[in-house]
Amino acid sequence: TDNCQYWAGEIQYALKNYNQAIEAFNKVFGYKSNNKGAYAQYKLGLCYLNIKDSKKAVGEFRKVISNYPHQNDLVKKSQSFIEKYGK
Repeated sequence: TDNCQYWAGEIQYALKNYNQAIEAFNKVFGYKSNNKGAYAQYKLGLCYLNIKDSKKAVGEFRKVISNYPHQNDLVKKSQSFIEKYGK
């Protein structure tokens, strides 16, 4: 079910419905055991960038780093965004 919820967020993101994507990605965290948490967290950061809320975006990218340190690719991408927008 968490996979379905994540992909619902991806669809909204692809359609540039960023606020709906934020809602969908946030619902992923409601599932106790999920394998999409890291990706949902990262996509939340991208959604916030797209609605011009860099402060919230940086917060989401920081959560990727702290909550999912084993996701090397997402951590590196998140660090890059933090360096660019976190000032």
